[in-house]
Amino acid sequence: MNKEILKQIGLTRYEAEVYLALLTQGQVSAYELAEKAGLYRQVTYDTLQRLTEKGFVSSVIEEKTKLFRPIDPQLILEFLNEKTESYKQILPGMTSSHTLKGGVSIRQTQHYGVLLGSQYSGSLS
Repeated sequence: MNKEILKQIGLTRYEAEVYLALLTQGQVSAYELAEKAGLYRQVTYDTLQRLTEKGFVSSVIEEKTKLFRPIDPQLILEFLNEKTESYKQILPGMTSSHTLKGGVSIRQTQHYGVLLGSQYSGSLS
């Protein structure tokens, strides 16, 4: 379940698996993490790199070994809240008068998670 929620906020399957494994393991090397998570080492290294870029993971070097650790999950929530607030600030300008191809107003699609393709024959309003 936790993995699915992490995927909903933008992590890939491997990113979610590695982040959750780090939460249980604490500070570990990529090699140790790969073994404990049951992932290929290269997949683990690549995933740790992406998680570091996204801000979900930090690293330190101790005795010539790079160790990775997850950031506090509470910080992720704070980050998501900040992004939500930023989006709310630009939202009015994005939806005020925009019309999609075919004359469909964005307002008509506001309650749909996905804009339906041309195969859809029902009403959007």
